[in-house]
Amino acid sequence: MAQEKSKNIDVNVGVLALQGGFIEHISHLHQCAKIISEKDDNPYCFKITEARTVSEIEILDGIIIPGGETTAMSILMGKNDQELLKALQRFAIAKPVLGTCAGLIMIANNIKGQMEMGQLKIGGIDVTVCRNAYGAQLQSFEAPLTITDCDVSDSRSTPMVFIRAPSIESIDSNKVQVLATYKNVPVAVRQNNLIGLSFHSELTDNLTWHMYFLKTVINEKFLVK
Repeated sequence: MAQEKSKNIDVNVGVLALQGGFIEHISHLHQCAKIISEKDDNPYCFKITEARTVSEIEILDGIIIPGGETTAMSILMGKNDQELLKALQRFAIAKPVLGTCAGLIMIANNIKGQMEMGQLKIGGIDVTVCRNAYGAQLQSFEAPLTITDCDVSDSRSTPMVFIRAPSIESIDSNKVQVLATYKNVPVAVRQNNLIGLSFHSELTDNLTWHMYFLKTVINEKFLVK
């Protein structure tokens, strides 16, 4: 009888599930985890969860902040004396965060077109973003990207989905890596443990960005000292 593979390293990854497309992100993460788990030398045991509370966030090794409505997300994160927002800010200092669309806005250090009531943010990536720069809901589109970082594997070049997407107006530090562009404009960036995408990576069947994020979580937790 074949011996069962040993999986003794827990990897806990969550998606902030307050609002937006968190279900699709959960599905993509499960698919990526299954691919990695089927490798013969895989030692990892993945737990993919929806995170809504401070205690659920604090036990994670990495978190995705999905696209959605930044106004609604800010209001939800601003409740309870902003404890949830503070927990995410603490998390982003040292652990991997992937922010897509509205999530990118939340982790950017500078935001143009902020809400009149003020824009709650997590911060961390030295970029300036502009809300809804790619147009309104009816102007949503799909477009292929140019991958500019060799660590991002995108063999099929599946177009990504832009829905009321923020643009990255400027890169404000040489610490920021550009991972992909659209029409020579950055749409995917990384600074240390933080990754920001202008587009919705969860709305196609392409697992490129979720796989990249999951491998980042593994590297940050177990390989990078």
